[in-house]
Amino acid sequence: MANPNIHPLELANQYIPNPAVEWDSSITIPRNPDAVWLLLSRVGLQGPKEAGAGWFLPQRLERFLPEKLHSVGALAVREGRLPRQREVGDRLKDFGKGAFADVVAIDHEVRALALDGHWPSKKRILRTDSEHMHYTWTLHVEPIEGTPDNAQITTRVRKETPFKRFGRVVPAVDKWGLKQLRRGLMEHLPE
Repeated sequence: MANPNIHPLELANQYIPNPAVEWDSSITIPRNPDAVWLLLSRVGLQGPKEAGAGWFLPQRLERFLPEKLHSVGALAVREGRLPRQREVGDRLKDFGKGAFADVVAIDHEVRALALDGHWPSKKRILRTDSEHMHYTWTLHVEPIEGTPDNAQITTRVRKETPFKRFGRVVPAVDKWGLKQLRRGLMEHLPE
């Protein structure tokens, strides 16, 4: 049940209450918000040991990734053959060896999902002050007022420690990723 006192983007704030880095990104998509949420509430890798529907990247990007990183196809979406919706406590494997994110909050009523994630960072270019990069990622899908078949997707990223290098690049890469998500969702949810 939705808590009217908490904005959906604040669902994961308790995990990193005083972030060193925080940014919001937003996109609009000409698709029904309920249909968009139907897919986004099932994110994560798919495969024999995984229960996700993928990350919904456009096909032009997915073709360069191993098959286990591909999203369920548009046909599976149309036929309703989707994995179950995510639940609090689910662990999602993320891109990168040893990377994961735990589902810490999900509110189907207001279409919001919050993840508490960890990336090993010892050998990564974007090194942090700690051995692992700890971050939260919250996603909120809502209708655009006056246009019920258009959705706005907003994400909030909070990070525990500052980036040692390339700190300004990461939000730009995140926004690029959100644009790719938009393209991928449009492929999976044809008009």
